[in-house]
Amino acid sequence: MRLAIWRNTLLVIAVYIILIAAADREVFAPALRSRMLAGALSFASVQLAFIAIMLILLFARKQRNVVRTARSERLGPAIDEALALHSVGEDRAERLRELAAESRWDVREKLFAIASTTRGDARDRMTRLALDLGLVERGVDVELDAMRDYIRVSHGRHVDDVVHWSAHRPLIARAIIADEMLPYAGEVSAEQLARALESPDRAVVLAALEMLRAWRRTMPVPGFTRLLTSSDAEVAAAAFMALPFAGEEDCDAILAGLERADARVRRAAATAAGRMKIESMAEGLGALLDDEDREVAAAAAWALAAMGDLGLARLEAALASQTRRADVAFEMWEKAAMGRLRPA
Repeated sequence: MRLAIWRNTLLVIAVYIILIAAADREVFAPALRSRMLAGALSFASVQLAFIAIMLILLFARKQRNVVRTARSERLGPAIDEALALHSVGEDRAERLRELAAESRWDVREKLFAIASTTRGDARDRMTRLALDLGLVERGVDVELDAMRDYIRVSHGRHVDDVVHWSAHRPLIARAIIADEMLPYAGEVSAEQLARALESPDRAVVLAALEMLRAWRRTMPVPGFTRLLTSSDAEVAAAAFMALPFAGEEDCDAILAGLERADARVRRAAATAAGRMKIESMAEGLGALLDDEDREVAAAAAWALAAMGDLGLARLEAALASQTRRADVAFEMWEKAAMGRLRPA
């Protein structure tokens, strides 16, 4: 990974120098007598061009995220409903194909999230659906079967091999392998998992965190806390989601996670606080009920509802103050009052 960073840095510097030299030779040197002035203008013009391009790309990325978020909010309920019905045996493949034509990313993420948490016939239906919709490469099937056989023969002893294999496979394949490892999870040592989490390959770290979460087995992992403060938002979010199974309750790290700039991390930290029922986080979670990201507010509301009386009191206070996400607070309060609050 470090080699790739150095390679990319040197490539950018090389392009930068080439562009300055070209601007000097083709534009400014022929028009100006002063070589120093020509060089300065060449450098400044290339610098301004780079800044303009970066601003345009940042604006385009922001607009893309806005469009994607709006589309997700619009299609999310329909996708959730279709997947839920399909998982229990009602054929909704055609409807999901239509939804995938509008937003392949949303269907893929929601389908794989369900597949990673279901078992038996429901998971098999999700796996077949992912293949039918073209969300996972068909060529993975053969390798996947071979890895499943390897796990059974070795009784899951070679967890390092399994994690490294899973790391660079589609999410649906990782979910299946995590489930295949489940009967042998009790034989996996915390040291083995810690080695995977120390890998310089972030894909390996993410795969190991997914497995820990999927196994739902409490396993104190040495050095786990450092992942919660990772500068990589995806790694930090995955670590928070696995925190309830890592055998640690780091209130300071969770509180810091609730205040992170990345919405994924705030959402995951809120979920972890709710799963672990850390009542000291109630104030921080209450603040997130006014979060600009609706999913973050929903995670905070769920976490408060999961805490019982103290959390419900916070939700009631939010309703009384007409917070920005009062509808989310009311939804979770109502579900908790009716005994319909589902695990996150």
